[in-house]
Order: sequence, then C-alpha cells, then structure tokens
Amino acid sequence: MICQKYYNSTSLHIVCALLMCLTCSCGKNANERIVSEIKAMTGRTIVFPNGYQTISCDKTVNMKKCLQKDIKIVSYIDYLSCTQCGINMMMEWIDKINEINPNVEYILVVNTDLKHELDSLVQQNDFYGLIMYYSTDTFITTNNLDVMACNKTFLLDKNNKIVLVGEPWDNKSLAQLYSQTIDSLRKTYENHKCHQQ
Repeated sequence: MICQKYYNSTSLHIVCALLMCLTCSCGKNANERIVSEIKAMTGRTIVFPNGYQTISCDKTVNMKKCLQKDIKIVSYIDYLSCTQCGINMMMEWIDKINEINPNVEYILVVNTDLKHELDSLVQQNDFYGLIMYYSTDTFITTNNLDVMACNKTFLLDKNNKIVLVGEPWDNKSLAQLYSQTIDSLRKTYENHKCHQQ
C-alpha cells in the first residue's frame, strides 16, 4: 500500500528496462532470454541468507543496518575474476547516485572462498561500498539467480523487492531510469513518513 502509486508504474519500468537492455545485447536468442529474465525477476523478493562475511574499507559498516536501508543496489558476481570490474563500475556510479540520495546502499555480493585476494582488491581500490561474500553459491541458489551477466545488478525497495534489473554503469538511459526510480522511491517513503506523524 505504501508504494501503490509507484508500483502502478512497474509495467512501464519493465518495458523501459527491457528496451535499454536490448539495445546493448546481440542476437535474437539473447534478447529473448534477457526479456524473460527481467520479467521473471521484477517484483521478486531477494533474500540475504546467513553464512556471509563482509569486507569494506569503512570499518564502521554494519551489515544489518545496510540491509535495512529503504533503497539498495545489489550486484552479484559469480567468480573472483569479475570482482575488479564490479568494484570499478560501482565506484564510478556511486558518486552519481549519492547526489540524488546519499542513503542508497550499495552491496556487491561475491561467491568466492579466496578471502585474502578479495580483501586485497578492496584495499587496493579503496572501495567504500560494501562487499558481502559467500564461500559457496548460496546467494545465487537461494534467490534462483542463474541469469545472464547483464541482469546481475538490480535495484531493491525497502522490502527487498526487485524494482529494476540491469547494469546502469555504461548505459545512460538505464542509469537515468535508476536515478528517476530512486528519486521516486525516496519521495514515496518520505511522504509515507510524513503521513504517519
């Protein structure tokens, strides 16, 4: 009920996200799979199973508080070899979104048992986002997230429901849609808080 007005526009967001992802993909089969995955993922609740560990350059980070934030961007990476790219892309984009809403939480989920290598990457890059890592593929299997690489980043609302799917890092149109959606969610939550007082 809180986001009734917002969720009435979910179909429009799905269509926009699909169009933006399709412009970056190639091949009919890939396009069909992207469309199918985005439709299946949108509205799904993401669970952060127990058994994770965290790494951040900011030693004051509290994972429970981060997971309680109203708006979260989550990216997940299957293997350590992709982690450097994920960190670089998120660092570039974090500053842009912080201008809209500094309370957006960024969580990079990595499946690896190479803690030392992961910790070194974080320190080398001075990554001030939050990395949650599992030594197994618990996060992927629990959330049924065996999807194409372009669908491994998503925007979550306060109930951890997927609102948008896709990597906004190198896609200006999708980045703009993320920004607009974050702003819309922020206003919705602020209005709700005002009405409760």
